[in-house]
This record gives sequence, C-alpha cells and structure tokens, in this order.
Amino acid sequence: MKWTFILTNGKTDNQMTTTQEQLGKSDTGTGTVLCVVKWSDVFETADSRKHMKLNWVSIPLDNDSSGFVSLVDEFGDEAAAMYGCWIALVKIAGRAPIRGYLCNGKGIPYSTAHLGRASHFPNSISLFERLIEFCLKPEIRWLVHDQPPIDCESSYLTLPNK
Repeated sequence: MKWTFILTNGKTDNQMTTTQEQLGKSDTGTGTVLCVVKWSDVFETADSRKHMKLNWVSIPLDNDSSGFVSLVDEFGDEAAAMYGCWIALVKIAGRAPIRGYLCNGKGIPYSTAHLGRASHFPNSISLFERLIEFCLKPEIRWLVHDQPPIDCESSYLTLPNK
C-alpha cells in the first residue's frame, strides 16, 4: 500500500509517495510530520500549559461541528471506530515531545503501525491510514504537514497554532 502522508521530506504533494516500509526506516528528522491543527486552542487549557507532561487532554464536547458531522457522513457505521482512533491520535500527540506533533524526540514521524501500538487498538493500522487521509482533506484540516520547529530530544513544548 502506498500513502501520501506522514513523511514528505519537503517534496510537493504530487511527489510524496511513501511506502509503509520507508516510514519505519527513516534515520533523520529532516522531513515534515503530521501536526494536529490548532492544538493549543482546542486541546490545551491554562492548567495543562503549566505541565511539562500531560496526563490528559481537553476534548471539545461539540458533536455538531462540521468536521465531526463530516466524519460521521464519511465513515457511516465505522464512524465510532474512526472517532475512537482520532481520540487515540490526539492522546498520542499530547504525549509527544512537542505537543500536537506526531513524531519522536528526534523529529522522526510516527508510522501508523506505531499509532496502532501506542493506542493499544489491535489491528488498527488500516483505520489510522483512513483517518489520516480524512483529516488531511482541505475541507476537514484536522491534521497538516509541518516541519518540527526544533530538536526536541529533551523538551516538552506547546507551540503556537498552525
């Protein structure tokens, strides 16, 4: 299976075809990674910003947002599973060295296999693949590609919104 997300190495969208095997073998943090849009506004609070590491994230209660309605429309009977994967992805992003970025401390992107393991959802790789494709759509824009701003080996940071 070929994907067009997670690791881009600065290439344009029509040049970014990356196989699952390549995602796990990157040895540098020079590419772009997935970033949760408006992380600080949506998933942080004044209290959470005081902590180096999070034990929880703030989850919006609005099930009438256009993004949530689009998720239900797009995935139908699987919408609950996809929303569960979204919440798991948000929790993983909240524990990342740079909050909201789906990469390790060296800037290496998390693969969907990593997301599956970290979420403890068995056999969820294909769900995460489909969710990420959905979240990258311009009309949804829950995720974007972004360059990690710093070498984040030892710091936990909350960054401004994208």
